[in-house]
Amino acid sequence: MTNSERGPPSLSMDVRYSLDYACQLLLSFRPTSVYIHSRSPSVVRAVVSRIAREDLRIVVENEKIQLWLASELGTDSVVLGNHVPDSVLYPFSVEEGAKPIGARVQIFAVRNLFSYKKLLYPSLPVTTLGKTLRALGGKYRTSTPIGVFHPAFLLYYTASLFLERIRPDLSLILLDHAMVGFFESRFPRRFAFIVIFAAVEEAA
Repeated sequence: MTNSERGPPSLSMDVRYSLDYACQLLLSFRPTSVYIHSRSPSVVRAVVSRIAREDLRIVVENEKIQLWLASELGTDSVVLGNHVPDSVLYPFSVEEGAKPIGARVQIFAVRNLFSYKKLLYPSLPVTTLGKTLRALGGKYRTSTPIGVFHPAFLLYYTASLFLERIRPDLSLILLDHAMVGFFESRFPRRFAFIVIFAAVEEAA
């Protein structure tokens, strides 16, 4: 079986959960069209599976992704340039060089420079919240950033795995603490692996 027959690789847990939140945030603004600013077929497919609706037009970067979506998911889409979207989703593409484009609503999921993973993987593409906001310019107001895979979550989650066999009762309690605080809006988000936020164009 060839790689193309297998389809794109599966996504890691941190990416899947982050896309869940980012797509829910996007849909809360009731967009009529969304440009998925990514060149990754697996990421585009994951986003489309979370947001596809009859009244939402999907916009993609190129014809290759457009044709792939049609054949694999039966999803109609248009190529950027043929349609001006009113929203844009940046799923881990800003830190890889994607530039923000003008749209009423912009949703960002970015890998954070100040996270623990940057220490473990120095070559990992990352960015900062401030740098992303500066690229937008001053005409957007932003939502409270949400951190995913922050230090407090990792502490509880790692401890629950360690105790899974010797103290399963305590392991479940710690796992519950970890999952309740999975999405963090308070200070620990500054050191989260992934940061998600919305930027909405201010009325003139």
